[in-house]
Amino acid sequence: MNNYMVCWPHTKDWTIVCSY
Repeated sequence: MNNYMVCWPHTKDWTIVCSY
């Protein structure tokens, strides 16, 4: 199992969202 965190900014609210 590979656990990695992917973060990307929202184009509308410019909020950083991180998913495992």
